[in-house]
Amino acid sequence: MERGTIAEQTKLTLENIARVVAHAGGKMENAVSVRVFLQPLTPETFAEMNSVYVQYWGADKPVRTTVGVQMPGIDVEIDCVVAAD
Repeated sequence: MERGTIAEQTKLTLENIARVVAHAGGKMENAVSVRVFLQPLTPETFAEMNSVYVQYWGADKPVRTTVGVQMPGIDVEIDCVVAAD
């Protein structure tokens, strides 16, 4: 498995989340809370992650917390809470 860039890891993570949400019968636009764990957390890595992140929600984005962490083997981890329809 290739590690990839922050943007590539963000896209892969959000695509996986979108698949899980859809499989459960939910919609990404019903996300109410998102936590992004980013390694390293710098203005550059935040901008790279955010350039992909904003493509997954419209004008009404969920609440987001972004924290810098140390993770072996990955640079981006995202979890989200989606309200039921």
